[in-house]
Amino acid sequence: MSDRRSLNGFIDQAVQRKEKEMAAVAAKIEDEQSLAGKMQKQVKELAVSSILPPQLALARVSLLAPVVQYDSAASWPQKAK
Repeated sequence: MSDRRSLNGFIDQAVQRKEKEMAAVAAKIEDEQSLAGKMQKQVKELAVSSILPPQLALARVSLLAPVVQYDSAASWPQKAK
């Protein structure tokens, strides 16, 4: 009977160790996925900046942004007419 208890204790400890290892690996995978996403974004940004000359890249950004004119009499900027 004591052999069975010691075996159960050994198995329980092994299971707990493996659960901790799995949690650590899962956390590492999440960190790596986050880092991969950041790196993909950086690669895309670098690809665009290397393809387009700086002036054209800035023009593209300004074309995508809404045209806004500041009206000193109004509290908020007004759209250009």
